Parts: sequence; structure tokens; C-alpha cells
Amino acid sequence: MSSIHTLDHRTHSPEAYPKEAQVKRGMPVCPLTGSTDVIVLESFSTSLLIECYQRDLGLDVSSEFKNVQRLQLCHCPSSDLMFFYPCITGSPEFYRQLYTFPWYFPETKFEYDYATTWITPHQQILDIGCGAAQFVQKFPQMSYTGLDPNYRPEKNNVRTSHQILTETIEEHAVTNPYGYDTVCAFQVLEHVANPREFLTAALACLRPGGLLILGVPSAESYVTQITNFVLNAPPHHVTWWTDQSLHSLAKHFQLSVLDLTHAPVESWETRLYWMQRLVKIILPRKESHFTTLLSRRLSNIAAYLGAGFISPIASLPTSAQGSTVVMVARKDERTPC
Repeated sequence: MSSIHTLDHRTHSPEAYPKEAQVKRGMPVCPLTGSTDVIVLESFSTSLLIECYQRDLGLDVSSEFKNVQRLQLCHCPSSDLMFFYPCITGSPEFYRQLYTFPWYFPETKFEYDYATTWITPHQQILDIGCGAAQFVQKFPQMSYTGLDPNYRPEKNNVRTSHQILTETIEEHAVTNPYGYDTVCAFQVLEHVANPREFLTAALACLRPGGLLILGVPSAESYVTQITNFVLNAPPHHVTWWTDQSLHSLAKHFQLSVLDLTHAPVESWETRLYWMQRLVKIILPRKESHFTTLLSRRLSNIAAYLGAGFISPIASLPTSAQGSTVVMVARKDERTPC
């Protein structure tokens, strides 16, 4: 399939793309709705990602891709979800390596503070993919259960009296139906291969009338504008979410959206924000998200170095948005699952 260049992700009708880029039935399907009406935006070699992970993070991810030689970035017009095909998710060992980076779990995040404004002290809270359980530190009096299959107390350096289980949400839902008033998943949904099964299990744990709070990287933020940004690619991120795709999620699961909020640029991401701004100045035209073009690699290096000087001294524009969007939705009180 041919790549689509100079993409505008706010224009997603099939007519916006060449006919040869539209996928025939039997090819990739939308992991949220199951629709086969999808479009290939880009196709690129996994060797590019392997090289970028090694160069940028010092991680050897070659074993993660096994015999997969190429990936496609696809778009489902009906749900507005973008996803990678085939879906290659990270192994436990991949995430254990990422967990060793101090920056991987920031101590403070907008979505933690924001979520607590929707929670009362006596609620039962489930935090899916809790990592080092930073969220519970914001609201220590909450009745809290965290889930993380990759959790290791000795490696995560977690000191908490709250319950943290090494279970998946699918496993937890079997023994804890309707057990929680609020279910949270911060920066988790974009990592899972089957968001439909993940959300079905999450909602099975949620009482009727309870809240689902999701924080994901926004595909409409600066994150998708940085070329070859490996943390926004497999085996790390396998889906890209827009505001419209989150509304599609809510509609698919019969949820009532109470709020959709974009985080400001947070302290831990200011350099990346300015990097993206500088890249657009150095090379205004964006050919694709993943490319071997030397000009794009050199512009990334120059922009990253420049951002290192700018970010400590420059004031952020009032319109600046961070990488995260948070959705708060209510489960229908009339339907238990």
C-alpha cells in the first residue's frame, strides 16, 4: 500500500485519501468496533523502529517484532481510531526495561489531580495499569486497588498499604464483577492489543452509574507531530486516540461522556513540546510519521538540542496543550454490564 503524505487527521472521510490506500475487506480491522472499513495511512519497516529504539533509548527491541518485517498505520473513519497493523505489543521484559527509566512514571501528572476531583473518599477505586501506584499518593484515604501484571515491589520501589495485584483487567473482572465505583486507566489503553476486550472487562468491574476515567495520549497533540517518536509506536503504543475516537468509544459501550479535558503542557514534557515547535520551523512539511529520510533525522536532532536551550527560559503559549486527554464517562445505571 502506498503511504499518504501531509496528513490532516481532522479530515478523515474516505474521499480524502487515494483509492489505492483503502484496505480491502479481510485486511486490518478496527480494534474498537471491528469495522473492516479502514484506510492505510503509512507503511514502514520494523527495522526503522528497532534502530530508533536502540539509538534513542538504548533498548534492543528486535525480539519484540520476531518475523514481522513491516507495519502499517491505519485509520478507521467511522470511529476515528488510528492503529498499527499487525498489532505488536510489548512483552513483560520490554516494560520491565522501561520501568527502570526514572522519567517513565512521573510523580505528578495532570490526570491524577484531575481524576481526584471526580472521586469521593469512600468510593471503591480500581486503577488499571497502576505502575508504581503514584495515583493513590494523591488521594491516600481512598479505598484503592491497583492492577499491573508487570508490578514488582522490589523493582518499582513502592511503599503503600493499598492493594496492588499482578493481574490483567480480564483476570480481575472474573472475580470482581460490579466491585468498583470508579475505574481508572491512565496511559494504558494505547498499549493494549484489543481495546474492546479491555474495556468490556473494565466496565464489568464497574457498578451501574459508576465512572470510567481514561487518560490517553492525544493524537491531536504534539506527540504525533514528532517524526520517528518511538514511544508513540509499537511495541509501546499500538493505538492513537482523538477526541472523536473517545466519543466513539463511549457510544460503542453506551457510556455518557461527562467531560473531555486536554492537559496543559506539564513540566516533564516541555522539551518535547518545544522540540515539535522547532521541527515545524526547520522542516515545515511533514512527509510521514515514520521515515528513513536523513533530513528528518537531522531536523529532530537540531530541534531536540534547540529545545534544551529554549524550554528552561521560554514561556509557553496560552493555547499550548500537553500530550494527554482525559475522558470521564458514566456507565448506564440501567445496564449492569
